[in-house]
Amino acid sequence: MRNLYFILLVLINSIVFGQNNCNHNINNSNVLITHQDNINGIFKYNKYSSQVRNINSIKQKLDSIVKKYWDQYADIWEYDNKIVYEYYSTGNLKSKISSVFQSGGGYEPYLKVEYYYDSLWKLSYELFYTWNDSTTQWYISGKNMFTYNNFGYVETEVFLNWNDSTSQWENMQKNEYAYASGNDTLLVTYTWNNQWNNYGKYENSYNLNNNITEQYYSKWDTLQNIWVAINKREYTYSGTGKLTNLTNYFYIDSLMQWKISSKYEHLYDLFDNLEDIINSYWNDSLNQFDLYWKWTKTYNNLYNYNDLVLPWANTLEYNHMLITDTSYCYCDSMWKHSEVKNMYYSEIDVNSNDELTLIDNLQVFPNPSSDKFTIQGEKMEKITIFNTMGQVVKTINTNRKDIQQVNLGVQPKGIYLIKVETSKSVISKKIILN
Repeated sequence: MRNLYFILLVLINSIVFGQNNCNHNINNSNVLITHQDNINGIFKYNKYSSQVRNINSIKQKLDSIVKKYWDQYADIWEYDNKIVYEYYSTGNLKSKISSVFQSGGGYEPYLKVEYYYDSLWKLSYELFYTWNDSTTQWYISGKNMFTYNNFGYVETEVFLNWNDSTSQWENMQKNEYAYASGNDTLLVTYTWNNQWNNYGKYENSYNLNNNITEQYYSKWDTLQNIWVAINKREYTYSGTGKLTNLTNYFYIDSLMQWKISSKYEHLYDLFDNLEDIINSYWNDSLNQFDLYWKWTKTYNNLYNYNDLVLPWANTLEYNHMLITDTSYCYCDSMWKHSEVKNMYYSEIDVNSNDELTLIDNLQVFPNPSSDKFTIQGEKMEKITIFNTMGQVVKTINTNRKDIQQVNLGVQPKGIYLIKVETSKSVISKKIILN
């Protein structure tokens, strides 16, 4: 049951905190999840590249997003959900916890994500945990693993569920990416059923300024064994390269033609920050667009984008610190409040050099080993060792030691993952017992 629970929670998390105007690539006809950075309809397939800053500096990091919804009967804002972010001192995202507000007051967590990186600070994998109210503990529920091409872009992304009954990881979905001139041109999604099977395909086109101009989505027809067109998006830009319009179409197979369905207009303030997104749906009866949703954003222009540490990639749609994001529905010929997201920041001293030195200095020897080995690092606080099924086989609180002896003599031969936590980072290494 926890597998399904994990999938549902990830879906809820995406829907609750994602832009209402965005297709999060979660297909309504099946449970499919992708981790494209889908901010205002712009896909960023290469968001997993290193976020390490090149210079030491003081920056403002986004700590949390608190969402409220408008109670039209009480005519007040009510608390709804929140996300809390934690970072390494390099500015890389360390963890994310999503919580929902309780009717009796206070927040209750429901989903946690931990992020693990390689020595170049590219994301290696994510671990998902779900909260158990009865035991008041987190339980592991899912994992995403990434591989990269020679240019540092994501090449494959594999989603796995943890099966409590078999104590094993099970394949769920795989994404494969292709690039041209640094732009993501193709994404093919697969589902697992004893083997990887075609499911969906995204094809992107770009202009000379490397801005996406078209995106086509197709779905695999298992009866005809062909790709079938589903929908497409068209993007237009201002002379400065800012996205101004995003138009959606769906394909009518019987007519073999595209039909317009909706559009999103992007408006910017004097500082070139995205200020408003206006969503309209096409009305066939009146042969016109009807207003539907609007999102209005406010900024603190004292902080430039480069002064910020954020848990998402640069969308190039705002240049300063985003403070609020308020949505409105168009009802009874007027805009009415729907929800508001408030962003909260604090100061962080970004220091990339210390982190990279720490990673380079971590050693595990001898490796392979028969049973006993040594972990040598720098001010290690905690060591956790997992088997290949993701189960914890040993935990050691090291109290900021630089060297630790480990004995896994009672464990069977094989490969084990060592997770070393310090005050600044989490480092992963493998050990082989033979």
